[in-house]
Amino acid sequence: AILNPSPAAERAAADALLDVAESISPVVEERAPGCVWLDLTGSSRFYRPSDAVHDTHDTHDTVATVTVEESLAAELMRRARRVGLEAAVGLAAGKEIARLAALCGGARVIEAGREREFLDWVPLDLLDLGLNARGDDLELVLKRLGLRRLGELARLDARAVGSRLGSRGAELMRLARGEDSDRIAM
Repeated sequence: AILNPSPAAERAAADALLDVAESISPVVEERAPGCVWLDLTGSSRFYRPSDAVHDTHDTHDTVATVTVEESLAAELMRRARRVGLEAAVGLAAGKEIARLAALCGGARVIEAGREREFLDWVPLDLLDLGLNARGDDLELVLKRLGLRRLGELARLDARAVGSRLGSRGAELMRLARGEDSDRIAM
């Protein structure tokens, strides 16, 4: 089946996603159709996590506590499904880390202070690296250097990466080290 893109349908889906986000938080920012950020500051007052989730998949009955953030992420996914959307949710202190968490699929919560733990295993091909100032394909350059994950990049000397890959390399290095300071625009 060949489907022609429908700008009106794509905009309607993006608007539905914005409505879902605004049903949780009044502070929402749209990056591009299909990608939104919301500030969850204070939202936890309205959502109580279920006290525990029982796991009976094995012979040992285990109980896992659900955090407020995990509860909010699950609620966002439920609300998206109610309007006919499949969403991936990433929660983190910074926008880029939250975006990477969402790209991993499902609902992922990256707790403050644990960003590096998450970023260490993120594959570089998950990122849209683009070109550096000299026009080199950054993904290809990094693969030639034997780098496959953000954690491997984070262990390199930042000055060497910046001089070899330019400002885009320095920006990528900050992300690899968990220095994502981009916040929601209010």
